[in-house]
Amino acid sequence: MTDSGNIFFALLRFAIWGEKSAAIPDELNEDTVEDFIFEAKNQTVLGLVADALCNCGTRIPETQMVKLLGSVMKLANKNARINDEIARFARLRIPDYIIVKGQTVAAFYPNPDLRMPGDVDFFVRDYTQARQILQTAWDVRLPEKLIEKEFAFDYNSISYEIHNSLVAFGSRRNQRYWDRLMARPFASVHINGTEIPTLEPTLYAAYVFIHLFFHFVREGIGFRHLCDWAVVLHHYRDQIDNDELVSIMKTLGFLPAYRAFGAIIVDNLGVKDFPLEISEKDRKWANKILPHILYGGNFGNGKKSAQTIGLGSKLQTFRRTLSVCLKFFPLAPAELALTVPRLIKVNVRLIVKK
Repeated sequence: MTDSGNIFFALLRFAIWGEKSAAIPDELNEDTVEDFIFEAKNQTVLGLVADALCNCGTRIPETQMVKLLGSVMKLANKNARINDEIARFARLRIPDYIIVKGQTVAAFYPNPDLRMPGDVDFFVRDYTQARQILQTAWDVRLPEKLIEKEFAFDYNSISYEIHNSLVAFGSRRNQRYWDRLMARPFASVHINGTEIPTLEPTLYAAYVFIHLFFHFVREGIGFRHLCDWAVVLHHYRDQIDNDELVSIMKTLGFLPAYRAFGAIIVDNLGVKDFPLEISEKDRKWANKILPHILYGGNFGNGKKSAQTIGLGSKLQTFRRTLSVCLKFFPLAPAELALTVPRLIKVNVRLIVKK
């Protein structure tokens, strides 16, 4: 790994765990700081890296210090606004709903304001009832049925996604198994004094990884996904049933992938709460995965051509996904074997329509 890579991961560990590493130099010049800012944006961890650069004791140019502090303040304001909207959403009292990812994970960070926010993703057990409440209270137009298992809408300048299934597996057996797991009671997390329902600890730890893995295969992930997974494992370290968590991964056929990505968060993010011992085989896979993440960035935007839009963009994403499925097939063979033909079918439809 390059020196800049070591410094980048050391900055993330400082922001998440407060760990001061010898890898972080006493001084960084303007060009180097700009490189880290670019990489942090690409990996959607700008808040974490900016805060670390400002507080780890490294000397950086004053103009960049001001710039980074401004970025942290903007991020804090954005998080505060979304948290206020989530409290408003909670007051709708939709039965049997949970919010996942996003602000519910941010709450587990030492400083929640440093996490880059995104959409508000929520799952409902009774879509019909949730639809009626949202249409009455917020005048939101929602489809009568969720054909794609999710639907995006905006309210008060905040993006929401309503789901009646959190994960769309290719395997029907996996889907039935996961749906049975989702029937268990929900837990909750406090955000700005408001109790927000979410997944219980063991299932949340499983879900964050499954979402991360599918995201990696289909579009590409940033290091924010890995940081999220790390803080969930740490926050719930005394509540997660590790034997059941490993059993879930094994039943779904995701255990090799779980171990390979686990090697990344153990070795690069300093996670001490991973439930399995990392092997050399896991690290070999991690060394193949890591360049894809660092080069591609979140949603693969790091290597996507700015001129590629519309159908061209979809085909580019398809080619990337097919390549990743084939390259990392042994990590989840049963599921990836079903992903490839489904991708081909969807993209053939797109080409025919075009």
